[in-house]
Amino acid sequence: MKSSSFSYFLIPLLLAISSGARIQAQPQTQPEENRYVVVPPDFVFLLIASQPGSPIGFKDMKLLARIDNRGTAVSGKIYNAGTKPIRYVSLMWGGPGGVGTLRGSGPMSGAVRTELLMHGEEIQDDNPPEIVPLTAELKEKLNLCGGRPKGFFVLMVNSVTFGDGTKYTDEKTTTSVQTYLEALGEKFESLEYSTKKRPSQ
Repeated sequence: MKSSSFSYFLIPLLLAISSGARIQAQPQTQPEENRYVVVPPDFVFLLIASQPGSPIGFKDMKLLARIDNRGTAVSGKIYNAGTKPIRYVSLMWGGPGGVGTLRGSGPMSGAVRTELLMHGEEIQDDNPPEIVPLTAELKEKLNLCGGRPKGFFVLMVNSVTFGDGTKYTDEKTTTSVQTYLEALGEKFESLEYSTKKRPSQ
C-alpha cells in the first residue's frame, strides 16, 4: 500500500518497531526507502484504542513519513504487557474510511515461529528506520505544512496467539472502531462531493 501525500485522511501504513535506541538517526547512510521523519502530532495524530485486558503494551508511538513520499510507518515500543508468553501478534490501524492490518517483524510477520515473546519483552525490528530531522524542505516535499490537523489514525490489537495456543481477541472494540471510521469516511466523501458540485460564485 502506498501514499503520495498527507493531504488525505486515509494513509496506508506499515509498522516499524523500534526500541528507544533504534529510533534515533544512524550515522551510516541508509537507502532513502528506510529514512523517515516524525509527522508532527498537531498535523496528523495517532490514537491508541482503549482495550482493557490486552496483553500488548505500547509506548512512545509515533507516525512516520518516508522522505521519498512513498510510504508511512508507525514507530515505537510494542511489548508483552501480559503474563503469558506470546507467539503471534496481529495489530490493526484505521483512519476515516476503513481499517487494515499492519505488517511487522517477529511475532507480527505471520511466519511460523518457535520463539516466544516473554513478559516485558519488546518486539524487535529486523530493519529499523532511520529518523532524520523534519526540515523546512522536507515539510514542503511531504506536504506537512498547514496550521491545523489533517486527520488521525487509531492503533489497536486485533488478536494475540499465546504459546499454549489460546488467543486474545477484542472483536467488540475492533468492530466498533471499524464501523465508526467507515461511517466517518462516507461523511467526508459526501462532503467533498457536495463541495465539488457547488457552483462557483
